[in-house]
Amino acid sequence: MKLNEFTDYSLRILIYVALKRPEERSTIDEMCAAYNLPRNHVMKIVRRLAELHFLENTRGRGGGVRLQVPPDQINLADVVRRCENSFALAECQREVQKTHCCIQRNCVLKSALNDALDAFFAVLADYTIADLVAPQSALRRALDLQPAGGPGR
Repeated sequence: MKLNEFTDYSLRILIYVALKRPEERSTIDEMCAAYNLPRNHVMKIVRRLAELHFLENTRGRGGGVRLQVPPDQINLADVVRRCENSFALAECQREVQKTHCCIQRNCVLKSALNDALDAFFAVLADYTIADLVAPQSALRRALDLQPAGGPGR
């Protein structure tokens, strides 16, 4: 299974925002620079994450985004399920009735793939955004963020 780019960058944006203090806001420009992503792409992701109630978006001077809920309450399985378009690993898992597979009625592959997908989500359900930002110092350096206390603290 491969996550789509939107989901991958959604997770990265949540990580970036979670590395800030709760009262700090992250800007689109900061995230674009940190991940070398186009502004338009980041704006779409931020808008969607706000619609999903993961981010709180404030416009205008001093605006930006921050987590709407604590990072330990943002489950990875939930983020992935809500950001991905499809989890069909094979044609037989798609919701369309008509497939090109002549053995579909007697095949166990669909069941095996569904079990694998369930296992994938069971593992993701054990992690939150807080788990992903545990190596805070290293992540802050990699993203060129100030220490949690800010400069001189």
